[in-house]
Amino acid sequence: YINRAQLKNIKDYDYLLNDVANYQKDTTMIKLDNMSIELNRDSLEVIIHTPSDNIVLDLEIVIRDLVKEIKVVDQYNQLDPEELTYESENDRIKYKILFTSFSFRKDGDDIKNIRFPVFSMYFTIK
Repeated sequence: YINRAQLKNIKDYDYLLNDVANYQKDTTMIKLDNMSIELNRDSLEVIIHTPSDNIVLDLEIVIRDLVKEIKVVDQYNQLDPEELTYESENDRIKYKILFTSFSFRKDGDDIKNIRFPVFSMYFTIK
């Protein structure tokens, strides 16, 4: 979607990974406090390494879920930000991912070749 200005409520989250794009390297590592965040371009995984645990978020699954829910795309392939926002929580992490872009190919109902996600992620480690 076109990056429209919007006010984002972040009060429920401790961290923000902002405007992440992982085009150049196979893996990008980001250090933050007592953790590190690994972004793997090929597997589309975000791995949060904490002192006690590794938390793996599979962006391919998230993007597939979002694409399945998209009903109407305008002539310029633009979507509203809400359509590209994913929220989830489990016993280890609470997170919200806001995608600004990604590419894929659709063959009937089959979603293929998901690549180049650009996103921001709010999260709290429990």
